[in-house]
Amino acid sequence: MIKTSLHAFAERTLDAAKISSNDVRELATRILPHDIMHRDEADLLIALDRMIDDKPTAWDDLFVRLIVDFVVWSMRPTGRVNADIAAWLTTSLAAGNGPTEAGVAAALEIVREAEQVDEALVSFVLQGAQDKRRINAPLHPHRQPRAA
Repeated sequence: MIKTSLHAFAERTLDAAKISSNDVRELATRILPHDIMHRDEADLLIALDRMIDDKPTAWDDLFVRLIVDFVVWSMRPTGRVNADIAAWLTTSLAAGNGPTEAGVAAALEIVREAEQVDEALVSFVLQGAQDKRRINAPLHPHRQPRAA
């Protein structure tokens, strides 16, 4: 179940194609002051993270904290990411064009913070790190530039 205020926030930011610093502050203080309560809310934030490119770094920080706190401390069993939770989370984070940097960061922090984590989430984090290295790597790392 998604709060009406969170639904309105999503509509407004999608219409603007932007999440501002003020939007982040509003989300943290007015809309989700007690964190995420339902999977649907997490899915909505994950979708916003994926769909909106124009957002401040404060969004990434809040997004990671909200997702980590929800998955590790609000879902049951507390502190454990079982196969069902890992399947839901990796599917949600990887939807569309794949995980964002903030999505991979959230998954990594969950792996670090949880007492027990299903191997599917660990694999997801490792794949995300590998993909990032591949994207940032030179096209031909062993080739030397030609002399002019």
